Amino acid sequence: MPPILHIQSALIRRCCLILLMPMLFPLIFFLRIGKAMMSAFTEFAEMFSAIWKGMEEEAPLLPCPFCGGRGMPHGWRTQGGATGPACDNCGATAWSTDTWNTRIPLTEEQMQWMRDHQEEEA
Repeated sequence: MPPILHIQSALIRRCCLILLMPMLFPLIFFLRIGKAMMSAFTEFAEMFSAIWKGMEEEAPLLPCPFCGGRGMPHGWRTQGGATGPACDNCGATAWSTDTWNTRIPLTEEQMQWMRDHQEEEA
C-alpha cells in the first residue's frame, strides 16, 4: 500500500515524524490503557453480578456444560472462603451457580437423562 503522503526527502519525513511523535505516543498509549481498563471492568462486572445473583438464591446445579458430568456446588474454594461450582469429571469451574447454569437450553433427551441420574443418586 502506498504511503498517504509521499515525500521525497528523508529529512522532511524525519522532521514530520519528530513533530508528530509527541501527539501519536499519548494517543496510542491511552488507547491501550483504555482497552485494558475496559477489559478489567467487564470482567469485574461479570464476577460481581455472578456473586450477587449467587447470594440471592441457590439454583439447582445442572450437569457440566462441557462433558455432562456431575457438578459439585462447592467444587472450588479460596482462602477467603468464596466457593463456586466445579465439574467432578473434567474440572470445569464457574464463578457461581448462575454462570454455571447459563448455557444453550437443554433438549428433552438431556433433561430426561438429568432426571434419571438425579433419581439414581436419591
